[in-house]
Amino acid sequence: MDYQFILSDHGMMHPDFFQGTKGVQLNIYPLRHHTKIEVLEMLRIELDVYYDSLYTLFEARDKPIPSDIEEKLELMFSEIKEKINPEATFSREAPTEEDVESEEEGEFPPFIFSIDVDFFE
Repeated sequence: MDYQFILSDHGMMHPDFFQGTKGVQLNIYPLRHHTKIEVLEMLRIELDVYYDSLYTLFEARDKPIPSDIEEKLELMFSEIKEKINPEATFSREAPTEEDVESEEEGEFPPFIFSIDVDFFE
């Protein structure tokens, strides 16, 4: 059995309105000045929090939990990193530090991503 992890960007929205997706949901709060590389690192840190949830992706499909999960994740993140400009900022929709300071905490919704697994023979 071979597989790969797939990272999907669902945009910025309040988690209450997000109707879900297959896979593990990852919410991050980047600011406008953050680069895509920094956002990728935020996702990696967020994934570490929900690491055990990755097992459910295999269990739900009646697949054995492989021993090389960490290697496959590193491969996915390194492939994404190679494709992006390290200087590029993440999104113009993201708030600035001034926006965050002038609003009440929790005012800005997160950017929602999900990670799922794709199996192939």
